[in-house]
Order: sequence, then C-alpha cells, then structure tokens
Amino acid sequence: SGQFARGITIDGSFDDWAGVTPVYSSAAPSGNTGAADFKYIYMYDDANYYYFRVTLWTDIAPGSGQFPAYVNMFFDTDNNVGTGYGPGALGSEILIQSGYGYQEKNGGFNGGGINGLNFFCLPAAPGTNFEFSISKAATFTSDSTDVFTTNVVKFVFQGMDTSFDVIL
Repeated sequence: SGQFARGITIDGSFDDWAGVTPVYSSAAPSGNTGAADFKYIYMYDDANYYYFRVTLWTDIAPGSGQFPAYVNMFFDTDNNVGTGYGPGALGSEILIQSGYGYQEKNGGFNGGGINGLNFFCLPAAPGTNFEFSISKAATFTSDSTDVFTTNVVKFVFQGMDTSFDVIL
C-alpha cells in the first residue's frame, strides 16, 4: 500500500488540475474582450506554494495584452480586512499586477516590493487557460516579515485595459 500526494506543476498543461473544483465561476461573459474576463478560477496549495488556474471567457484582443498583463490580483493574506488596502481590494496585503508583486499591508497602494514571491505563469502565449504559482515563503521588502501569516487567503482578480483602468 502507499499514499498518493496530488501535485500541481506549472507547465502550461492542465491535466494535473483534473478533479479540482473552481472556487469562482461566472454565469456569462461580460462581452468585453479588451481585458481578462474570468470564467473560472481554481486554487490549490501545498506546503510551499499557492497555485491558481484561470479560464477566461475569450482570448484577450490583440493589442490589449494577455494574461497576466493588465490584471490586478489582490490578496488578503492575514485574514484581516482592516490591515490592507481598500474596501474594494478586501484589505489586501499584496497586489500582483502584470506579474509583479507590491506591498499593501499598511493600507497604501504599492507601499513597496515583495521578496521571493516567485510568481510563475504559463503558457506564455495568448489563450484562455493559464496557471500560475506564488511562494508561501514570500516576505515584504520593507521589513522582511512574512506575507502569508495564516492559512486563509482571500483574493479579487480584476481585468484592466492597457491604461490600467479596471474594466472587469
């Protein structure tokens, strides 16, 4: 006998997501093809990483970027809406925007960087399915404290246009 431990590998193939239920689904597309329009979002974690898979309703129109460009991803990493950025961003401690991590733990927008986030997303071509990972060992550049302080992570993903205006 033995045990099987599920694993997700960020490789642009989605076979390892079989059986994972979406944590978010939308009933219909927005009709806007100029930004990421999320159909499904899946989440999985292990001891070292949080893994996400997103399915978009349609490919983002050429000239409007591709996932993860022009996407705001807000994460409340301490399970306290009062410690991070803004009500619409659910008190996020970090923002990942176009693949780059920014500190928001003290309520400010872009209060510094994130060390060791190790954001990795594939495929690197336009499409409607993407998977990415972020490291649970990430720290804030400002004071080297841990980004992820609880086992609860809340998030909001927003599609933006090329002027960084939120449109979805």
